[in-house]
Amino acid sequence: MSEVTDLVMPVLQRIQADLADVKRDLDEVKRVQAEHTEKFEEIEIYLAYATGLASQNKADVRSVKSEIRTIKQRLEVLELRP
Repeated sequence: MSEVTDLVMPVLQRIQADLADVKRDLDEVKRVQAEHTEKFEEIEIYLAYATGLASQNKADVRSVKSEIRTIKQRLEVLELRP
């Protein structure tokens, strides 16, 4: 029985040490993932804000183009008058 224990114990100790290393690495990965999640949430808020601004700008540009078209039409009518 002692021979088996002598053979198995070092293997089990090595497995235990490897598992401890993996657990430490996993804890670090979880920490980094939490940091990245927080940063992505901040970026998401910024992108939503920026998208809103871009949409508003597009609407403003459409409005200005429409006003320009209207002014051009009115100007054409005035230019056609004798």
